[in-house]
Amino acid sequence: MDPISIAAFAAAIVEIGLRVSGHTNGLIRTWKTADPVILALANEISDLVIILNHVQQAAMAMESSKRHDPALLLTLKGALHQADDFLTQLESVVEEVGSLSTTKRRFKWLKQSTVAARMQEQLISVRRRITEILLSHST
Repeated sequence: MDPISIAAFAAAIVEIGLRVSGHTNGLIRTWKTADPVILALANEISDLVIILNHVQQAAMAMESSKRHDPALLLTLKGALHQADDFLTQLESVVEEVGSLSTTKRRFKWLKQSTVAARMQEQLISVRRRITEILLSHST
């Protein structure tokens, strides 16, 4: 995988992240007091989107300098696939909850909060992994 493909993949994941962020923020706005898990998820999604924007910038810098590190790109590709998978799963959960009537949303969310908390941990893990990969490349 070349740096331009990495940048494009990161951009596609950013789009998913922004969609999921919109859905989670929509749920948060419907509740007077939002569940701490959904607030934490919203923060993690935002943090991941920021890191993915850095991935795009780093990949484009790598392309312009013509310094391609195949091992780094492969490692980054794996981490991006994880981010993509986690955000896609999270989007499914949040869309399902959001499609319900206002009165049923909170109940459904509370039933899903264990799953959402696990997804939050996964997002933290993949964000940290991507950050470590970027930091190892910049040194």
